[in-house]
Amino acid sequence: MEKHAVFNEVYKILAQQVGKDSIVSNTVPSQITNPNGGNLCILPWHEFDRIAFPETEWWISDMIPASSLVLIAAPAGEKKTWVALEMARCIALGIPFVGRFETRKAPVLYIEQESPQYLVQKRGKQLGINEIKEGMYLLSQDALSLNDPHTVDDLFRFVQEHDIKIVFIDTFRSVAGGMKEEKAEEVRAFFSRFKAWKDRGITVVILDHCRKPQKFESAQRPKKEQILGSQDKVAAVEVVHMLHSEIRSEEILFYPIKSKVSREADPFKLLLTFEMRNELEAAVISHGGAIDEKKLKSKEAEELILGYLAEAKKQQTSKQIQEALQGAVGKTAIDDALKEMREQNRIGFKKVGQPFLYWLLEEDDPLEELHNDDLGS
Repeated sequence: MEKHAVFNEVYKILAQQVGKDSIVSNTVPSQITNPNGGNLCILPWHEFDRIAFPETEWWISDMIPASSLVLIAAPAGEKKTWVALEMARCIALGIPFVGRFETRKAPVLYIEQESPQYLVQKRGKQLGINEIKEGMYLLSQDALSLNDPHTVDDLFRFVQEHDIKIVFIDTFRSVAGGMKEEKAEEVRAFFSRFKAWKDRGITVVILDHCRKPQKFESAQRPKKEQILGSQDKVAAVEVVHMLHSEIRSEEILFYPIKSKVSREADPFKLLLTFEMRNELEAAVISHGGAIDEKKLKSKEAEELILGYLAEAKKQQTSKQIQEALQGAVGKTAIDDALKEMREQNRIGFKKVGQPFLYWLLEEDDPLEELHNDDLGS
């Protein structure tokens, strides 16, 4: 029984553990009914506190808990499928994810509905999934809608028959059957269909898209508000992870955003690299260490500064930049970013009296060489 069981299920647990007769006098009369079915069960707290709930179990320690719904979100093209496929591979084999996070071996179903099948097969070979002889299943076809309760029921029967414990869905939009993600009631209904799965100890990991960052909002540090229909999706799941990876970068920033079952882990980096192995370009996902917060803040500041200068379309002082970005990024990060961009000639600048003036570089702009230690940026 999962930790967040409804009270009528809690009553059953308590009755089994301490005996029905010992608690019946403290419960409300049975004629008080629940409009959703069954009777309400209101318990004295000291009786509720006697229930021995099981400890949280994990398919991937501190990342993917058992009996749960998990959301992994990132903008398109930021490597969330690579990460999810590697998670699935490690669980199917029972080996640590990126050599760091312990797993429990279990059969896995991966539902891939966005990429063409030849690409799914290629990535599977690159990661070594093709070498798994049992315990790894794939569903890849067009027009699969998990917004249809009958389809969900049919799939649930398959999952139970094959003792599958974790299901990856890639992506939400591809199986949502045309659902309007801004419709709260439709989103809630979609996620509620998987309650029976959680009650049977099955975890469903759903990959989802994010919107692009808005004005003065950095892409470096994802926010749950960037998830489409975020309020209802985030409320419906136990765990949310978000990723960010720039084009042609091997780094993937991994942010644990929400966890109902434990404290969120500190963010960290993953590295996606490729190497030739037996005439095949093999993909390797490894742990890249902790995220350097100072470096990240400077990078966030640089991104926001360039966006602001592009919008301003004229030279700006550091004070004007700081005032414009107030609340989005700190003054120290702005100073550090401006200094680094000056030193590396990634920004147009000149000194007029004490302050610098800054502008976006065009290809034919002459660079003004300034070599001084003035930190007044």
